[in-house]
Amino acid sequence: MVNTITIVGVGGQLSLFTLVALGSAFVMSRAPGMSKYMPKVVMWMMLGPIIGTFAPNLFSPQAKLIIDWIGFFAVQSFGLTTGMHLNIAELRTQGWKIFTLGITSFVFAFAFDYAVSGTFIQMYPHIFEGYNILQIRIISGIFAGVTALPVLSAILNLLGIIRTPLARVNIGMATLHDLILWPAVGVLLAMETTGHGTGGQAEHGLTTNVTLIILYLVCMVGVVRPVLTWLEHFIPDHAFSLRLPMIGNISIPLRFLAVLPVLIISCSITHALHLHALLGAVVCGVILPESYKRRTFWLEPYTLHYFLPFFVIGAGLGISLITLSPEIWMLFGRLVLANIAGQLVGSLFFAWLLGFSFPIACAITSFMTCKGIVELALARTLYDGDKIPVEMYIAAVLMAIFLTAITAPIASFALRFVSDNDDIGKPGAPRWSRLFERRDHPQSQ
Repeated sequence: MVNTITIVGVGGQLSLFTLVALGSAFVMSRAPGMSKYMPKVVMWMMLGPIIGTFAPNLFSPQAKLIIDWIGFFAVQSFGLTTGMHLNIAELRTQGWKIFTLGITSFVFAFAFDYAVSGTFIQMYPHIFEGYNILQIRIISGIFAGVTALPVLSAILNLLGIIRTPLARVNIGMATLHDLILWPAVGVLLAMETTGHGTGGQAEHGLTTNVTLIILYLVCMVGVVRPVLTWLEHFIPDHAFSLRLPMIGNISIPLRFLAVLPVLIISCSITHALHLHALLGAVVCGVILPESYKRRTFWLEPYTLHYFLPFFVIGAGLGISLITLSPEIWMLFGRLVLANIAGQLVGSLFFAWLLGFSFPIACAITSFMTCKGIVELALARTLYDGDKIPVEMYIAAVLMAIFLTAITAPIASFALRFVSDNDDIGKPGAPRWSRLFERRDHPQSQ
């Protein structure tokens, strides 16, 4: 009888959780002007700390455990689709300006947060006691360089500029950021030591695991991808329908069934290598042949609309804004300010220098501060790997919420000053070439 009551109670709490997530998204989409500036994921990111602050006991430990499990599988699906978005061949066609902007925006944001984290560690050494200080500073820089590729695409679509050159610039920069981010996170997690390990253990763990990781990547690219390409001749390009309550008919391609075991094996291997399963999902998405990617993207909307709220909201349920220590707010403020300062130099200044108009440069800067789900997933991955203390995890979650929430309003304001006749995001001649132009060779009139 007690077990029955417990099951019914947990089921009711999960139903309430789902109702809150989907209901808030529905109300927000109907609010005048709100849907243009705030994707549903931003509302979900805010709901976690709100519930954690005003109703901390709303969900039982059993319900939270189930929410975490659903969120875990949602993150793997999100990692798979994120990997499929990372098209290296397309990045090569973007041109040297986007490559330069992507590098400068990441490097300066990383450098500013890396420097600021050193001062914070000196001010509050008790928070980071026993943790590898160099790792903490590198992770702070990585937090600043993160961009949310899927959420960024959603914001560009909401603003109606998804097919403009500006969108291609920002998506290209975000892709480059992710290509830098995930290998760096893999190296950090490859160290077998937790936050309380020794330097000698870290060096030995890094050497061993990096060798195994290279072998894993070689197998994924050199064996798994060719096998999937070979299987195209035997797996028909058809789909079967599956009817689910509340969702309706889902058309599942047969080739997706070949992707599913590859995803599970890849996540299992990265978990066994002391990496997070999320990295295995990203690698799986990257190595998929194009025909499999086209038949797997159907998973993205279901992940974003139905399953990802369990992770996004669940990530903030344990955060009470009222009881947070001053150290966490200080860390949050320093992370945000250092991130914005780095983007002002790496994105705004260099975008202007490369020939973009000032309003467009401002819009590029605001889009590059968008953190979204990637920041949440990264923070949770490093926290689960005992690479960062809980205070830093909470500060990273708050930073992701704040910077994602302000992205669309700032970009929309900047774009108001763009002429209607401008091709949005198309740069002119680089200003550095004008600055160094010889005075005895004036431009032709």
